[in-house]
Amino acid sequence: MKEKGKNFKKTAFGVLLVAFMVSAAIVTTVLTNMQDKPDVENVLEWFEAPMVLGTNNTVGAGTSGIVDIYILNDAFSGWNSPIDEDDANIYEETNGTFVDDETGAPHPNLEGTTPYETDFHICVVYQFTKAQAYDGGAWNASRVKAVMNTSDCQDGNANTVWMVEGSWYAGDDVNTQRINFYLLDIDGGADDGTAFQVAIDSTFTADCKIYYKG
Repeated sequence: MKEKGKNFKKTAFGVLLVAFMVSAAIVTTVLTNMQDKPDVENVLEWFEAPMVLGTNNTVGAGTSGIVDIYILNDAFSGWNSPIDEDDANIYEETNGTFVDDETGAPHPNLEGTTPYETDFHICVVYQFTKAQAYDGGAWNASRVKAVMNTSDCQDGNANTVWMVEGSWYAGDDVNTQRINFYLLDIDGGADDGTAFQVAIDSTFTADCKIYYKG
């Protein structure tokens, strides 16, 4: 078990430069009424992580929160390090200029274009503090989790699926580290199940919640 989360609805719009790759719509909203909890014996030891989103990919020194949200081409595989903002595999991402105040109000649209009927992955980058994810002199991935549900995807949806974790990498200061939570397909794990796709002129919703072990 290893994950924690956030709720967002995503809208992709427009057309890719290649004319036949018309984009589909996706909508992104962050809500706080997520019903999912870690399915663990000692559930009271797990706490929901703050859903504040960083500005320009910076959450802040000594602060936890979402660094970025990405919709990525199926070919992307660099989950164990920071994602290059110029990576050609990025279809869409947060614009890095707004903050979720956890009131349940929708986020602005993610920026970019996601082609319809094309496989994609979902990634949430989160920054944790030492108080949340550090013990025994090291950052401990077993102390963090993210769970996701999706709806209205074209061929199937994630149903309370634990997101996969990448490796730890540097945060905004020595007291923080970041990790990529991601889903390759609707079942999680290896990229060998039903892929995420969106139909033309449609929307899908992805609800994700982050947890840390207190």
